[in-house]
Order: sequence, then C-alpha cells, then structure tokens
Amino acid sequence: MHVKGKKLDSGADHGYHRSMETRITKLEEFAAEARDRMTRIETRLDHMATKEDVSKLESTLLRWFIVTAVSLTALAFTAAKLIH
Repeated sequence: MHVKGKKLDSGADHGYHRSMETRITKLEEFAAEARDRMTRIETRLDHMATKEDVSKLESTLLRWFIVTAVSLTALAFTAAKLIH
C-alpha cells in the first residue's frame, strides 16, 4: 500500500495503524458536526421566501401600486371638476 509516495509496511500488527484510527475518529466527529449544522441550516431555510414567493409578492405589489395610482388620479380629476 502506498500513501503519498511512501510504502506502508504491514508490520506485526497486520496493517493496523493508530494514526489512521485517530484520523478516522476525527473524521467521524466532523461528519456528525457537519450533519448537525446542515440540519440547522435546512430548518432555517424552511422559513425563507423562495424566488416564486418573491415574484408573486412583487406582482401583487405592482398591481396595488397601479390601482392606487389610477384611483388617486381619478379622485384628483373629480375633485378638480367639482371645484370649478
């Protein structure tokens, strides 16, 4: 077996290396932490608006703006007629 260009000798312990066991333990701990972080992120994302939600809100606001502008214009012309 080769690691970074160096041959590992199986030796008396038949290929068992403590340093490898330590590295695997650390990787398993990291994987558990990463899984917990991912769960928290996914939980937060469940409450975030999607692009579709923002698009719907934008079109609704645009319609309200147009209706309000037309209504105020009509009200202004009506008031101007009544004053003269």
